[in-house]
Amino acid sequence: MNERIIYSTADNGIVILIPAPECGLTIQEMAAKDVPAGTAFEIVDVSVIPSDRIFRGAWEKQANTVNVNMPKARDIKRNMIRAERAIELARLDVEFMRALENGNVGEQNRIKAEKQRHRDAPANPKIEQSVTPDALKALTLADLI
Repeated sequence: MNERIIYSTADNGIVILIPAPECGLTIQEMAAKDVPAGTAFEIVDVSVIPSDRIFRGAWEKQANTVNVNMPKARDIKRNMIRAERAIELARLDVEFMRALENGNVGEQNRIKAEKQRHRDAPANPKIEQSVTPDALKALTLADLI
């Protein structure tokens, strides 16, 4: 079965129900059973749903399709970058402590600058300039520091 039931949530999120043909119900009967009462839903072909789930939290139902809300996707990407940079900042903290113990001021300054670049990464304009989910997905922490 290549059909899915989709509906929007109160916070403009999206629910996608995958029918279970073995239950013996038609897709319309499944929708009547599983979609909250009074909620508008659509039955769509699976091809209108993005196959890449990286920005699943930014999906929105629009007419008979599912689109990626780019402002939400950018926020998701920023959070991904924050999680990735946390690992790097912890590594840099260790390097900084070693440089501090050794009295290596030049190394301390280099590490401070690198840490600042990591802190600034989520605000890098390249994130805002990404206009497609694929372009946004392609950005790495290294691209932003």
